[in-house]
Amino acid sequence: MLSFRVLLFLSLLLGAHAFPTRHDPTDTDDSNQAIKEVTSTLTTTKWARCTIPKNLSLPLNQTKPSLPTPANGLTLKHLAIGRGTQNYTCAGSDKTTAPTQIGAVATLFDGSCLAAQQKTDAQRALSSVVGVVKMIPLQPLQLAAWLLNRVFFWGAEEKNLVIGRHYFLADGTPLFEFGHGGDEDDWVLAKKDASGTPFVVNANAGDDAPWLKLVKTDGSGVQEIYRVYTAGGNAPPTCEGQKEFFEVEYAAEYWFYG
Repeated sequence: MLSFRVLLFLSLLLGAHAFPTRHDPTDTDDSNQAIKEVTSTLTTTKWARCTIPKNLSLPLNQTKPSLPTPANGLTLKHLAIGRGTQNYTCAGSDKTTAPTQIGAVATLFDGSCLAAQQKTDAQRALSSVVGVVKMIPLQPLQLAAWLLNRVFFWGAEEKNLVIGRHYFLADGTPLFEFGHGGDEDDWVLAKKDASGTPFVVNANAGDDAPWLKLVKTDGSGVQEIYRVYTAGGNAPPTCEGQKEFFEVEYAAEYWFYG
């Protein structure tokens, strides 16, 4: 089960009121007290840069084929929830043409505290958060993260929920940057090393992008990257009815080893 703090955070992102809304003037004191309690929870909760639980392990055996293990000597440096789009192009608009992927754009939100605050089954909590995040438009997510950082934490980098971004260069190389979280020199260009289709089959299974392992080709800090527990991101099987360029919303867990 998700912790109260995680549920509060998701409520904020979803636009839900985390405190009661009353219209009776006699309830003003109660409302003010509720606001104070929520504000106190926000300001005293650690939202970013938590120590990642040591018992958290990659779900390597949940795909076919299984994803390779991280190289010896590497440790988990970042745990992020990515939210953005997978980008495609179509050479035609009929059933005989298949979409071609040309890149992706995503914001990387710190997932370390979501994992650290779970007393049991942190991995299950993380994977459930991915599904919720996928339903939330990216702009409100970014705004909520900005408000938490600027309003409640006075711009402290160590409490910045946005730790980086992911996009593709013009030559098709995926790039991950972590300057948003204070790691100015931590960036990596990568290439796909392996991919797998998860065993879990659900109504939306065909809509979810495959899980990946990527390895560094240039950069500093991070050496290997895993994209797991994807929600959305897959293109339709054909270009029928599609524009020349189109995007597919997605969310995923990203594990960064270095």
